[in-house]
Amino acid sequence: MSKKSRVLLLTVTILLVTWFAASDAAVAQQAGLADQVLVIFEHKCGKCHGPEGMKTTTRPNGDFETIMDLPSVVANREILVSGDLNESKLWTMVDDDLMPDAEQDEEPLSANEKETIRQWILKGTPVK
Repeated sequence: MSKKSRVLLLTVTILLVTWFAASDAAVAQQAGLADQVLVIFEHKCGKCHGPEGMKTTTRPNGDFETIMDLPSVVANREILVSGDLNESKLWTMVDDDLMPDAEQDEEPLSANEKETIRQWILKGTPVK
């Protein structure tokens, strides 16, 4: 094998290794984002929109009764459109501070929590 061929082979190998490492990092980052969103939903939304909320609340939960089941949330295009904040009812309610509902004695979402949800939607709503 000529020196030129070895250099080309080495270059291609380095590029492939770099590409695979970047892909793995992106997958890990998306999984981490999904985990962060799930924690926010559990702490800020689950009281009314989780299994216990379905038993105790007198107000209808509407489309958000499965808030901690990310695959179900993502699949419901009436409440969430991956990558599109303007078409996502969930985002509109979060951004307009309609949720969490102050009447339920729940603290509003912090700017960081809102940004995490926003990034999750913009990045295609990964579930893991």
